[in-house]
Amino acid sequence: MENFVEEKRVMIHLVAAVLIQGKILVGVCFPEGVQCDSKCPHVTLFIGGGYKPVDSNAVLESVSENEELSETYKSLSRGMSVESADYVAEIEVKGRNEEVHFIVFEHPISLKGLTKAFN
Repeated sequence: MENFVEEKRVMIHLVAAVLIQGKILVGVCFPEGVQCDSKCPHVTLFIGGGYKPVDSNAVLESVSENEELSETYKSLSRGMSVESADYVAEIEVKGRNEEVHFIVFEHPISLKGLTKAFN
């Protein structure tokens, strides 16, 4: 894998989305060939209801550790095929229980993006 280069143009393939209604929408992606130090790679698509972009990390970590959702998340992270569906579960984020929709897409959604470092 090459060394990280900021502002590099890359294609992002969203394989799923995580939604907490009216608060946050996060696109789930697992970049190939690009250095990514994030435990849960993603693209923050919407924030509201007191959420901030940085909260995407906590939301995805809760999804990846949730008993009902973790196997599906792990399968996607390994590049395995997962049946499209809207999985609904309760997760804890920011000290509150939230209903989350984990939506697995039938086909990835591809977006053009730029790499960015967060220190």
